[in-house]
Amino acid sequence: MPSDIEKALFQTALRYLGYRDRFKKEIETRLKKEIIKRKFPEESLNLIPSILTKLEKAGLINDPELIGVYIKTQQESKLRGPYFIKQKLLQMGAPRELIDSAIKEICTQESQEIAIEKLLKKHKPDLQDFKARNKFQRFLMYRGFNSIFCQSKIVKYRNLTKTTKK
Repeated sequence: MPSDIEKALFQTALRYLGYRDRFKKEIETRLKKEIIKRKFPEESLNLIPSILTKLEKAGLINDPELIGVYIKTQQESKLRGPYFIKQKLLQMGAPRELIDSAIKEICTQESQEIAIEKLLKKHKPDLQDFKARNKFQRFLMYRGFNSIFCQSKIVKYRNLTKTTKK
């Protein structure tokens, strides 16, 4: 029979999951903070793995699925590159192995090209001007795209705009 402390921690985890899906590490960190905040005995830290297991069995925690959804959202709607996405996922506490495999699978070269093209259309930089071109490349790199990849796409787009203007 679960103790009152375990019930309270489980309710905290459910409340925390109510706002958005979370990674296992995020919930673990939140539960540790809750134990300190409520001044529960230090032994209650041993309850965290069992609570996480219950949440996983209930299907409320699924790190691989959440990583995939996060990557697709960041790439398609936020137009972020793989390096930015990877960094954010690591900050959230997602496992590195899962991140690497999901990024290889989802962040294809084609999808990155589409994102860069959308950003080019949205911002319409003057790619003939050296400073503007460098500024836009830095912008793309900040968004998580590889510098060589950015440079090649900018040159390709610049050549396209040159030929269409003539």
